[in-house]
Amino acid sequence: MIREVHVNRRVIKAVLRDIRDRPGMGYELFALFEKHGIPLFFIAQSPSRQGKSDLGLVFPEAFFSDVQALEEELEAVGARRVDWDRHAALVNFYAEDGAREVGAAATIFSWFSIAGINVEMTSATADMLSTVIPRNRVDDLVAVIREYTDLPVEFREV
Repeated sequence: MIREVHVNRRVIKAVLRDIRDRPGMGYELFALFEKHGIPLFFIAQSPSRQGKSDLGLVFPEAFFSDVQALEEELEAVGARRVDWDRHAALVNFYAEDGAREVGAAATIFSWFSIAGINVEMTSATADMLSTVIPRNRVDDLVAVIREYTDLPVEFREV
């Protein structure tokens, strides 16, 4: 089921609020990060509502001052404001053999439930589920996974 868990405690979460939903918006935002050489580890968009949506981003904390310096440009592109979280962690769960098994997401979220951890953002691909949680709760999550599973899960701090 889950073969590996990567934990990155050296990240910043930014939420761009009330971005105008229009063609080309994604290009303008991501081109801005590319232009400044800022890598993005995680991207999650909320559903559009009344022509606006929120966009959650996670990037290396080493780039925090660079991204902060872009705040006016991000607002000019269309974000009403930017909310920062300097106490986030990115936790990536990798499925065995590159294929998501039935029940993997339920199993992963049961671990969060047992640990009493609220997941702040989630994104998934065919073989990976990424979550953003409070940094100070990572060790609680790891303890629950080790206690409640007999899976050979490998943990890696990245």
